[in-house]
Amino acid sequence: MSVEETLAITSSDLNKDKTDFDDIINKYTKFDPTLPKVNYIKCPNTECPSYKSDNEEKNDILYIRYDENKMKYIYLCTGCDMAWK
Repeated sequence: MSVEETLAITSSDLNKDKTDFDDIINKYTKFDPTLPKVNYIKCPNTECPSYKSDNEEKNDILYIRYDENKMKYIYLCTGCDMAWK
């Protein structure tokens, strides 16, 4: 019997509670037309262009579900590229 025949995977542990979202969000994410957007959530970044008084446009906030079981979302501001949970 060879080593390959005797080895078996008994469990797989995946880190599904990551706080680093580099694998979800990149510099092109905000241009994806298939992602849902809302404009009633305020960006938490006070330096965001949406906070300027002369800005009449509302920023779109993308929301991406990153945990299917607990229904957790990450949000991305299209104005300043800030991401938060």
